[in-house]
Amino acid sequence: MKLNSSSRKLLVLLPILALTACVTRPQSYETASDINLVKDLKILPEFPEWNPEDLEEQAREDVKSPINVYVKMVNPQGEPIVGLPVEYTVLNTVLEPFDYPYYGWVTQPKIFSDRNGLISIETTGAAIEAQIKTEKYWNDEGLRGLMYYAPRLQELNTFPLPNNKDQPAVLTLREKPAEAFTQNISTGAIAAPNETTIAIKLPGQQRYSAAQGDLEISVAEKLANELGRYTWSVSVVVPGGGIQVVQNLPDIYAPQNGYQSDFKYTMAAQDPQWDHRRDFYFYIKTAKGNYALVELKVRTDHDNFVVLSGNYNPYGVPIIK
Repeated sequence: MKLNSSSRKLLVLLPILALTACVTRPQSYETASDINLVKDLKILPEFPEWNPEDLEEQAREDVKSPINVYVKMVNPQGEPIVGLPVEYTVLNTVLEPFDYPYYGWVTQPKIFSDRNGLISIETTGAAIEAQIKTEKYWNDEGLRGLMYYAPRLQELNTFPLPNNKDQPAVLTLREKPAEAFTQNISTGAIAAPNETTIAIKLPGQQRYSAAQGDLEISVAEKLANELGRYTWSVSVVVPGGGIQVVQNLPDIYAPQNGYQSDFKYTMAAQDPQWDHRRDFYFYIKTAKGNYALVELKVRTDHDNFVVLSGNYNPYGVPIIK
């Protein structure tokens, strides 16, 4: 879960931190898949009011902005939580070539709250996102979104920035109840022959099609054209339940309404952005009334295969993180 912040996987989802006066190495940078996810979910604004030349120049100024985050972690009794692991991501570079979502990012290894429960982050960038990396505690009020520190972006914040070292923001964390613990979804690669239905029974640990499943996936493709491109499609059906495309960074809660029985996506051979692969993010509500947040990877180069990963809550409550 996240401090005044967004994600995943990203979001989603940073440069140098000096919590304990030591320099840590970045853990991971954005990938092409991550960038496509940000594009799909519209995590960052597109700033249509700016012309491209001015926007690139401004973005380069944005990533030079000082970022200071001071948050004190306490339990419901107001006592500091010591040694709480936190991982954070900063939008601190500009994409080359320059295009939406404009900013590159890097995620740092875990840092830990000090003896006063304080997390301190001092770095530079346009925005920052942080995650509490423990299964013991959570913020049951949910997530808040990216913290924008670049001056021209600060109007996007929906809450005060925790940037006062003398008066740090206070985040009250509670122990996670039993029904908030999710199960890991990890199928590995499953072969998906053309127009063959693959049944996945959640939490989806099998690496083959089940006899019956909570969701059914099929991939279809047509003959390639003279450029070696082909039209392919993927469909996902949730028998007796529903599926919903993730439209924004996932919260700790799945939506309870807005589901459809199936989803279909087609990649046309003539699409200028054609690719043989695609990643999708869904909320799933099974026929039993259980919820899941899933990532579906589809690959159609040579042999088709699909990979399903994510979180599954078997307790009938919409908590998916």
